[in-house]
Amino acid sequence: MQAGYTHPTPLSGFTDFEIATANTFGGTVVQSGSSVLLATGDTGSFTVDTLDLGTTYYWRVRAVDELGFVSGWSGIRSFSTPAAPSLTLTLDTHSLDLGTVVPGDEEFGSFTTTVTTTNATGYQLTATGTATGTDGDECACTVPTDDWTDSGATPGPWSALVSGTHGYAGITVRDALDGRLGKWGIGTGTGETDTFNNYYAALNTSAIELHNRTTAAPAGDPVVATWRFTPSTTTSAGDHPEDITVTALANP
Repeated sequence: MQAGYTHPTPLSGFTDFEIATANTFGGTVVQSGSSVLLATGDTGSFTVDTLDLGTTYYWRVRAVDELGFVSGWSGIRSFSTPAAPSLTLTLDTHSLDLGTVVPGDEEFGSFTTTVTTTNATGYQLTATGTATGTDGDECACTVPTDDWTDSGATPGPWSALVSGTHGYAGITVRDALDGRLGKWGIGTGTGETDTFNNYYAALNTSAIELHNRTTAAPAGDPVVATWRFTPSTTTSAGDHPEDITVTALANP
């Protein structure tokens, strides 16, 4: 923010300024200073450092002539910065139970994350998991299921399970209100069991980007993600849980 003023007559001099969060100034002054030497009638300005959102600021100026005489403070002016944008995230479920899975078969479970934000530049939706890459799924068994090998940066197509050849777990984004990111597959709004058009990624402790909206979403932006689990015939019996953390961050 930049404020302007005109140096008064009759002598050249300086102009002092103060900016504060209360019209009493004093201990609420957040910035103050003096201009360069100004001739009578010259205009000057001062630039205010970083301001807090949702705050009213007050400012005033006074003249100091070349003989050192100081005027009284000017009338007080004020301005307000806009309120901080809001951002909320809701999930339609906090638990996906795929039930009893037959080795050599596969199961799918979906959840919808809805982000509502007034941030003009939108938001990023990211996810992390308890997995660490290889055999990462927590498993109360001897042989856990591997995480799908492709990364969050370059998800890959995942062929339907061929019994006994492999077993994996991974995530994909199937649909988003303004279109899913191209890395998640071909087209939008594909079916949950569509293993051709949906691309999958492993979850781990490094956040991967599920979605990125570049405009505000005041009415809510639903994003549908699907977790896929395909244990091979060699996978040990037991529980195969995966903790997924979904985070929404306002874009700068």
